[in-house]
Amino acid sequence: MKKIFLVILVLFTFLSAASDYESQFEAGRKLYYAGNKDEALEIFQEIIKENPDDVDAYLFRGNIFAQLGYYEIAIGDFTHVLLLAPLYLDALISMAKSYYWLGDYENAKLKVLDWISREPENPEAYILAAEVDIASYNFVSARHYLELASKYGADPKKIEELLKKINMPIIKTDWSLGVFYEYLFLNTEAPDWKHFKAFVEHDFKKILVSAEFSRYSRYDLHDNALAIDAYFDVWEKAYMNTRLQFGLSGEFLPVFDMTVELFQAWGTRWEPAIGYRMMNYDSIAAHIPSIAIATYLGEFYIRDKLSFIYSGRSSWQNQFTLRYFIDELNTYLQLMSVIGTDFNAFNNEWTNSTSLAFSGSWAINKNYLLSGVLSWTKDAYNTQRTGGSVGLSYCW
Repeated sequence: MKKIFLVILVLFTFLSAASDYESQFEAGRKLYYAGNKDEALEIFQEIIKENPDDVDAYLFRGNIFAQLGYYEIAIGDFTHVLLLAPLYLDALISMAKSYYWLGDYENAKLKVLDWISREPENPEAYILAAEVDIASYNFVSARHYLELASKYGADPKKIEELLKKINMPIIKTDWSLGVFYEYLFLNTEAPDWKHFKAFVEHDFKKILVSAEFSRYSRYDLHDNALAIDAYFDVWEKAYMNTRLQFGLSGEFLPVFDMTVELFQAWGTRWEPAIGYRMMNYDSIAAHIPSIAIATYLGEFYIRDKLSFIYSGRSSWQNQFTLRYFIDELNTYLQLMSVIGTDFNAFNNEWTNSTSLAFSGSWAINKNYLLSGVLSWTKDAYNTQRTGGSVGLSYCW
């Protein structure tokens, strides 16, 4: 009889403890979802103290720490969960998000790729992968993940929100200050051409603005120019570039040079554009409307722009650009060709010309950006200009 009594007592004690645990856990869970993070944290701390291998309690505590901004502590909790239960997917997802919020994009990407391998048709996994790549300025990969997110039913508004971040030109820091020097050798006895430029750029998030000073030396003449260049949002998936340049000496540069170009993204990879440029010289003015189409194909960016020139007579110019992204936003190689007509200020006329330029950009580190160009141009007078340029920017 005593044995039966002891068994009943033990069973009652076990059931009572289990009932207390369940009610305690449920209370913590309700507080968590109600937004009472501090109170919920106290309950899960107590549960973990009594049950040090309770993976669910560790998961809730880790999520609370992450939402309070203690990302490293949260990652420790998620790590403990995965040691005890390696297949616990919720812990893996929470760890990936915590690394992303912490700014550790390398580890965030590793965890989100693990998530994708386990749930290859979960659109949220691809959304997080895109967010990690956008934060890393790896826009090529981000576009790929956004396409997959769309394929598996992600919220279109979320996709558009992320596309907006990568469609408009941006810089990786708030400020950028740089210098640029170009030297072109001529195949004639005339003096070579030189060009020096200094600029400062600021990203206001809604608008990217650059102020530039340039000094040109062509033959025995010198001319200076000031320019303001801005990119800004206009409506959903569309942005505009406006550039105003003022020639200060009037030797050979246009007195006023204005460019306005509207870009409208289409889908995740296409970007048509229309533009207008007016070049106003002392003796002549040119009106130049343009149309362009661009696309992103894997690591390549391809763009073709056709301009129609009206200045006493009609002519045209075609500009083709092929860019290959090696790593992130600022590390790439580019080939550009321009065929058609260009204005020769010295002869006061538009002449046929052909030019090729091979350029590259390299992010040395998060603060310094190096760029370079090799170029060749030949015009209707058989004048050839061969040379290149180098630029260095400091970003902060």
